[in-house]
Amino acid sequence: MNERESGVRIAYLDCFSGISGDMFVAAFLDSGVKLDELRELLERLPIGGWKIRTERTRRGSLAGTRFIVETEESAGPHARTKHGHAGERRLPEVLDVIRASSLPESVKETSSRVFSELAAAEAWVHGVGPGEVHFHEVGAIDSVIDIVGAACCLHLSGVEKLYASTLSVGKGEIESRHGTLPLPAPAAAKLLAGKSVRMLDVEAELVTPTGAALVSALASQDAVPSPFRLDSVGHGAGTNQLAALPNILRVFVGACEAAPAELGWVDVIETTIDDMNPQIYSFLQERLFQMGALEVFLTPVQMKKGRPGSLLTVLSEPGLARKLAREVFEQTTTLGLRVTTQQRMELSRSLEEVETRFGRIRVKVPVGFPDRASPEYEDCARVAREAGVPVAVVLDAARTAWR
Repeated sequence: MNERESGVRIAYLDCFSGISGDMFVAAFLDSGVKLDELRELLERLPIGGWKIRTERTRRGSLAGTRFIVETEESAGPHARTKHGHAGERRLPEVLDVIRASSLPESVKETSSRVFSELAAAEAWVHGVGPGEVHFHEVGAIDSVIDIVGAACCLHLSGVEKLYASTLSVGKGEIESRHGTLPLPAPAAAKLLAGKSVRMLDVEAELVTPTGAALVSALASQDAVPSPFRLDSVGHGAGTNQLAALPNILRVFVGACEAAPAELGWVDVIETTIDDMNPQIYSFLQERLFQMGALEVFLTPVQMKKGRPGSLLTVLSEPGLARKLAREVFEQTTTLGLRVTTQQRMELSRSLEEVETRFGRIRVKVPVGFPDRASPEYEDCARVAREAGVPVAVVLDAARTAWR
């Protein structure tokens, strides 16, 4: 279906009974994503020892689909890679597995963002650096398949914008490799900071760390654009049989008519700094982008007593400011931030593909301004590295193909 005719593809997660990674994938499979297509993408990961399947089931009064990852018994809970490395990994190893795959670039980027969010939360919980976190459960093969599978589902369904409802959170305790932990699990609770939640009188793990990371990294809780065309609904079943409510995640998949320009809002965080090693800015910028920042930039300024300094500006979707501000405080020497909400006008755009002599490249096309079509830089950079040619040559080839 042509993106110009179909509008912007969106999905809305109705988390009335929480969310987990397998529920996310199951809901999209129930909404129409083909299991064989998902399997074909996941088989591009350089890891073996797993199989996936689905089954129809009931949770309370509702029927839904379960997504099941089966691992080789010999590998136990931590399957091995095709190169024989144990599946209990740190963040850099997980990211290396994703980068080494032949998955679409959008899937790699989405998966890496979710894992980075999860690592940052686990690091905060355990008081270590993100790169030192041992993904005992999350680095295991089934969790890798859940997170990468979720990214694949977004890719296969063409979803460009993901929204989520208020998240229902349970109470009680859960046994883990770190001992008995309260619910929601500490990493999940950290990831839910800044999100809208409601505490239910249900003793069960409703929101898992993986589910929280998917919402934190990918979804907005702002009002869903209205009206939108509802194309399909999916029910993803969790593992709990609850007396209070069905353990189901619903997903609504559809499309919004793309207007020439959309009015929206952004949170703006600013601070001026004149006493910090400038090398830190590069690391901070990378972290903020991983956490969902839209823009991060520096402006040279002259501060009191004539000292040269930098104005740090961070733009984000509404609702992320508190989380991003905390990261700025942790990474820099600043003692105060200015936070404002500003209205912005943004051209709607579709994402199309063109065929070049170097291969297929995605092109962003602003609605109403097709002459401003812009090739996706990451696609062009990847193709340029593979072909051994300057990236400018690939960019020109993509623009020519579009014209």
